[in-house]
Amino acid sequence: MYLIVYVDDGIIATDEDQTVKLFLKKLESEFSVVIGKANYFFGMQIEYLESGKIFIHQEAYCRKILSRFDMINSNPVSTPIEKGVITIDDSASLSADVPYREAVGSLMSLAVVTRPDIAYAVEVLSQVLDKPQQIHWTMVKRIQRYLNGTKKCGIMYLGVTSVTLVTPRN
Repeated sequence: MYLIVYVDDGIIATDEDQTVKLFLKKLESEFSVVIGKANYFFGMQIEYLESGKIFIHQEAYCRKILSRFDMINSNPVSTPIEKGVITIDDSASLSADVPYREAVGSLMSLAVVTRPDIAYAVEVLSQVLDKPQQIHWTMVKRIQRYLNGTKKCGIMYLGVTSVTLVTPRN
């Protein structure tokens, strides 16, 4: 059995229904809880597919990031980073009003939760949070363009038979 808890929400995943029933019975004896099918958790969208497959993605969060940074109508690219990445060059430092840290933080959230395909590119950008240059902002925009073409990419879990959302009531 897997139990994921975030503040006052939790997800239980197991291949044994009896295990979940016993756990929930004990939980309900201690707390008032709401039990239901998990469709959304910690910014993840959860889709149940045939034969027990579960697909998690953050399409809505991708759209939010793209809208926030005015990239929703950008032309998609096929990779999140170009080959032979330049991390420091002679380009100008970014002005303080460019939301570089916010953009990299948003991308980091995606990379950690459902988008390992952008993890390397985001890691490169996170190394220069203290003194980003124009080249780094261009790299941020490239990742966002990549996301614009791959909004619904995520992680597929195979063979999971039971996932339950648990929310304690006050």
